[in-house]
Amino acid sequence: MNRGRRGWLRRFHARGGAHIRLLCFPHAGGTANSFFELSSKTPPWVEVVAVQYPGRHDRSGEPLVPSVTALAERVCAELWAQTDATPLVLLGHSMGSLVAYEVAHRLSDRSAGPLGLVVSAAVAPDARFRDTRALDDADLLADLGALGGFDDLLLRDPEFVAMVLPIIRNDLWASETYQVPDRPPLSCPVQALYGADDAFVLPDRVAGWSRFTDAGFSSHAFDGGHFFLDARRAEVLPVLLDFVGRVGRRGLSAETGPARN
Repeated sequence: MNRGRRGWLRRFHARGGAHIRLLCFPHAGGTANSFFELSSKTPPWVEVVAVQYPGRHDRSGEPLVPSVTALAERVCAELWAQTDATPLVLLGHSMGSLVAYEVAHRLSDRSAGPLGLVVSAAVAPDARFRDTRALDDADLLADLGALGGFDDLLLRDPEFVAMVLPIIRNDLWASETYQVPDRPPLSCPVQALYGADDAFVLPDRVAGWSRFTDAGFSSHAFDGGHFFLDARRAEVLPVLLDFVGRVGRRGLSAETGPARN
C-alpha cells in the first residue's frame, strides 16, 4: 500500500500481523491525523489507515475536491491500484461517513466489498445534517464553535481562520450538496456511533442508516457532543473493536466455508 507523504492514505503505526484494515475518513475540515490516537490504541490484529483529503497538511498545494462522490472515486482508484488484499472495515466521522458510504458501494460493485461500515456522528445519507451555505464567515465560525472540535482561541486567530475556513466551506459544500443515489442497500453490516449530546445528529436520524444495509444495523450512543469520538475514545474503542472483530470473523467464515468435524 502506497503511504507516501503526498498520497491519499496514511498509516501511523506498523501492524505487520494485522488481518483487518480499518480505513478511516475524516470530518469536514479534518485531516488524517485526527485518527492518530485511535491508531495508537488498536491491537496488533487491526491496522488503522486514514485518508488524507487534498488541500490540507502535506497536500496543501493540491486543489480541494468539492464533491463526496468525487472524493470516493479517487479514494477507490487509490485502493484499486494496490495489490494488498487485507480485508477492509470503513470508518467515517461526520462528512467522512458519506465518503465512506460511497466508497463501500464502489468497492462492493467491483469486488467483495468491505466487511463492514462504521458511521460516526452522521445522520442517514438521505437526511439533511444542516445547511451552512448561506452563513457569512462570522456566523459560520459561531456555528463551528457550537459544534465543537475547534479550540475557541484558534477560531479567534485570523491567520488560522484564513487557512482553514476555505477548506471547511469546501467540505461542508460537498456534504450539503450530496444526493444519495437510488440503488440497493449495502450487503455489509452498518454500525452507527453518535454523541448523546450532539444537537445536530439526533437518534431518529441516525436510525435511518438501517435502511441502507440489508446485512444488519446497530447503533450506540456515547456521552458527549459531535466530537465524542475523540473525547470518549476509551469507551468507543471496545465497541468499535467488537464490531470489527465480529464482521472480521463473519468474513473469514465466508471465505473458508463451514467448519468440518
